[in-house]
Amino acid sequence: MSKRSRILNFHRKYCRALYIFMVSLIVATLLFSCSFSNYCVAEDDQKVVSKPKPETRLVFILQGADYEILSSSPFDMAIIDPDDSGLNIADIKSLHSQNKKVFAYLSIGEAENYRYYWQKDWKTGNPDFVEKENINWDGNYKVMYWDKEWQKIVFAMLSKIIETGYDGVYLDVVDAYRYFEELGYVNARQQMSDFVISISKYSKSINANFLIIPQNAEELIESEGYLAAIDGAGRESLWYLYDTLQDEDDFADSLAYLDRIKASGRLVFVISYCSKVENIKDFKKLARKHGFISFVGSKELDHILNP
Repeated sequence: MSKRSRILNFHRKYCRALYIFMVSLIVATLLFSCSFSNYCVAEDDQKVVSKPKPETRLVFILQGADYEILSSSPFDMAIIDPDDSGLNIADIKSLHSQNKKVFAYLSIGEAENYRYYWQKDWKTGNPDFVEKENINWDGNYKVMYWDKEWQKIVFAMLSKIIETGYDGVYLDVVDAYRYFEELGYVNARQQMSDFVISISKYSKSINANFLIIPQNAEELIESEGYLAAIDGAGRESLWYLYDTLQDEDDFADSLAYLDRIKASGRLVFVISYCSKVENIKDFKKLARKHGFISFVGSKELDHILNP
């Protein structure tokens, strides 16, 4: 073989090897991109949160959901009352072995007279942070949530929730700030935002993977640091108020906020209290369209209406 032939042959082999390397590199890049697309990565207000399955099943049960029921029920994520369920560390671990995530319900804007912390002599004005009873829910009292004594109670409950092994906390009555704004408390909104942020910082200092999901008051993402502090949001009665389809003007702002939360890589739970099958199906269809995780149940949250 001539010297020229040897050189040409070398170049052909070199080009073939280079071609194979480049193709392999492109394929590897595509495969990495596909696997990485299951996560949302950005800076500041965005999270690295694994996307839920397209048909993630959420249950929201605050009464009668003990370990046996939760273990035998099909779901991916559950919001439960930690006091009512009585779950312990072993129970949570067992549910985790079934690939189930469990969130603890925690009211931060109202005190409940059936909780361990409620004293016999407590009433509106005693202690000072207890406000009027909720006319829609017996035994639930608005609280001055910025009060240090109330916050100590909340953080004590939160500590127990984290120690038990829950995946996160579902914060309720975050919208209590509106009640106090109507009474003339000009800092009520900022104080609620600050409270949620402090709950997040405390929780994640113990368990960095602990999730913070506030329900309602999604407009608080406009407050500095709030979106960065949360891992998702829950919203009740987004499209339907029970079985009444709402006007778009009634939910347009909320939907826009929730879309922003979802686009930032966070979870969005939407809760409906529809009872008619056609409304339930429409609600679920709307939730899927926006990439939200839906739940349909009774207002008492004591059983599931998920046909």
